[in-house]
Amino acid sequence: QTPRRHKADSEHIQASPSSPAPTAPTAPWPTPITPPRTPLKPLQFCEYSDRLIPSRAGSNMETGFDLLTENHGPRKVPGVPGHFQGGDPSAFARLLRNELLGLASPGPSDREELRTPERGLFRYKSQPEEMESSLFSVSTCMETPCKVARRFPAAPYKVLSAPGLEDDYYLNLLDWSSEDQLAVGLSRDVDLWNASTGRASRLCELDTSVCSLRWARRSNSNHLALGLVNGDVQIWDASAGVQVLCLKGHRRRCCALSWANHAELFSGSQDTSILHWDLREPCDGRPTERLAGHSEEVCGLSWSEELQLLASGGNEGDVLLWSRASPHVERRLGSHAAACKALDWSPRGVLATGGGTADRSIRLWNGSTGMQLAQVETDAQVCNLAWSVDGELISTHGFSTCEVSIWKNHAGGLSQVHAFHWHQARVLYLAMSPDHQSAAMGTGNEMLCFWHLSPKQIKASPASSSSLSLSEGSSLSRTIR
Repeated sequence: QTPRRHKADSEHIQASPSSPAPTAPTAPWPTPITPPRTPLKPLQFCEYSDRLIPSRAGSNMETGFDLLTENHGPRKVPGVPGHFQGGDPSAFARLLRNELLGLASPGPSDREELRTPERGLFRYKSQPEEMESSLFSVSTCMETPCKVARRFPAAPYKVLSAPGLEDDYYLNLLDWSSEDQLAVGLSRDVDLWNASTGRASRLCELDTSVCSLRWARRSNSNHLALGLVNGDVQIWDASAGVQVLCLKGHRRRCCALSWANHAELFSGSQDTSILHWDLREPCDGRPTERLAGHSEEVCGLSWSEELQLLASGGNEGDVLLWSRASPHVERRLGSHAAACKALDWSPRGVLATGGGTADRSIRLWNGSTGMQLAQVETDAQVCNLAWSVDGELISTHGFSTCEVSIWKNHAGGLSQVHAFHWHQARVLYLAMSPDHQSAAMGTGNEMLCFWHLSPKQIKASPASSSSLSLSEGSSLSRTIR
């Protein structure tokens, strides 16, 4: 038996005179060793049943019944050649499966796929199922719904023939009322088309040509203002079909009209003046105010209910703002290089203006500060501008593209969303529907076209999907589409 040495003796014997002395004494206790970390196994759920009662949840009954016939061919009956005991076992398996499970018997190829020799018919615990590593997986958190591409119509949903519709850039002969009535100026006649019923009627036949028309700004108002070539302004009650007032103040044709409310009207003329009429006061033939600021014909007017300001555009290209309280110019925004007929205010106080053939630009202005917000160059004469309910800007054009464009206003300026190249003549007139989702457009080839422009389209009215029921005497005599 080998004698045991003390720990100090063993250390002394192992040390050699030639070896250097240790710099530090060895610790009297062993250094703890960190055991290697084993990877965590995913949590598993396992459902157990009684030791004598099999678990139905862990058993594949269809596969189990299929295993009954595996590797067990029919047995011969001794002494009886050609006879097998029990007949065809596969037929019995199919019958048993159908009676117990209500399943159709799979074919031979299906039995090959369902065969699991390592699993019996009955099991006493369910198959363990791994839990998901995270309740919020990357696929569910990062998944975003696909953006559906916006679809635009290839053609207007209705086209009407409008004989007598003038091919003149400076006129304003189309307007849509809050009562869903469309008014059209056709030379010396004014026709009405009810978009709800599809019926057209003749409002009046005049002795002189109509240059502009505009419905009063009230939800239930049927008053229609007409600007004539001789400078007169007539007020008509469309429901009764009678003339209410005749305002005389301009010396030349009146091509621009704008209502401030149901009783205040502004009219612009070729005599370079803008007249303010207050219909609540007794009319003695004189306007309430005469506004002078343009050097050429006033061809566009638009009133802002939010800012209580009137915007005017002249043939010289100037864009002016007017206050109701003063006959002097409130602010001069800027000037286009050609006539500015296209004017429209957004609900947020942004004014959109467009220039004629020599300018071909669309500009946005802050009505409160007068600062220009954006400018985009187009390839054609800008005839009309209108804001949609979605905050998009609709523009119609003349020479030389004759297109209709939809613009998106964002921080970087205006960007074109879509352009319609369906028209063959200048789109001179534009009127938005009361819900601002559809638009009626008048062209230089005497046609009225109705477009769906908003992505949130309402169900088409009966008039938009059926032929018109026209009244006698109306010039809207034919439905083209």
